[in-house]
Amino acid sequence: MDQHQLLTRVRQRLPGRHGYSFTAGALSCDAAGKVVYSYGRHFPLAVYLGPRDGQPVFLKNGEPATPTTSSHQSLAQRLLPGPTAGLRALQAAGLDLVDLTLDHLVDVVDDSWLTLTRRADGTYQRPSGERFHPPCHGRFLPSREPDPDGAQPGHWHTLGGVLLQDDGRCLLGALDERTYFVAELPEPVPTIDAAFERLKPDPVKQAEAAGRTVRRQGEWFFVDTGLTDRDLGAAHGTSAKAMFALSRVTALPYPAGGNRHVGRQVVFDGELLARGVVRHLAAWSEEPTREHRPLRLGPTWHQVHHNTEVASWTAAPGPWSRGRWD
Repeated sequence: MDQHQLLTRVRQRLPGRHGYSFTAGALSCDAAGKVVYSYGRHFPLAVYLGPRDGQPVFLKNGEPATPTTSSHQSLAQRLLPGPTAGLRALQAAGLDLVDLTLDHLVDVVDDSWLTLTRRADGTYQRPSGERFHPPCHGRFLPSREPDPDGAQPGHWHTLGGVLLQDDGRCLLGALDERTYFVAELPEPVPTIDAAFERLKPDPVKQAEAAGRTVRRQGEWFFVDTGLTDRDLGAAHGTSAKAMFALSRVTALPYPAGGNRHVGRQVVFDGELLARGVVRHLAAWSEEPTREHRPLRLGPTWHQVHHNTEVASWTAAPGPWSRGRWD
């Protein structure tokens, strides 16, 4: 049985048929017949959720993988119907993939696909011949073996989102720039749009309603006050130079152990303000991560607000992928 036949067999399996395990090449399926893996058990490709309208529904894994596993993902995407999520991020959030069913699935935003060819020089080309410049989000999945000239047909795949409920918890899974995250919300919501809105703290919603500029990097929101060093210094009876001297370049306050959002900040009257460039740095070094691009706030001070999540997880390697922060 080749890999294509294995996934076809998985797709056509009868609901409720359990107790078997099989392998084809580098693909395998667990004994319950619910989870398909690439290369042993370290990378889940898809989990069977159950039948809907007589058709099987799977939750597929869209997290980055090695080139060989990416070819398995491309095959799974073509053969297995259903939404895509970050399965290892869901596992980090405490979900057991074998236990997932359609009852856990509240809402879905479909993935987007763009047909492309990756040239031998590493550039991407649309079917029209126009060059495609990859954005910071999404990744290329090959659809078959490269042509003799080295050109690789495939698709640019951008993950959508899923909203899940599990034992009273409401979990949002979606792509934020380069990283898939799972966030636990303070309370259940009915849609993914409502989930993103629920992650905004009240001061951010009020600022948006008032037409003020709001920026975001990961779980942090920044509301522009329009005040410069001179303005803020004058408001507090000091000079612009003294105001600048009071500020420090340091990580935004959050539990130790996770990646850090580092920028120039100051606290006045109990309010945290930031300006300049906010960089996302690794937990234990000064190296930038690939999760978030630098956020350029400019010379004006911004009010800083954390989102309302109870906890969040990513599939990125390291201790923070299994903790309460990204």
